[in-house]
Amino acid sequence: MDFEGKTFVNKSFEMAQYGIVFGLEPKMFSDKKAPAYLLLDPVTGGIRELGTK
Repeated sequence: MDFEGKTFVNKSFEMAQYGIVFGLEPKMFSDKKAPAYLLLDPVTGGIRELGTK
């Protein structure tokens, strides 16, 4: 991790997910023909995977 040209950490680490905030359509989780799933990272709380079965 660098900031203003200075290196503070030089290794891999997990961090929170940054980006835009968006809502998930509740209907996609109740559709019996194509149910969806959402996997969250237990450490960061970020989305690991979003898909349908």
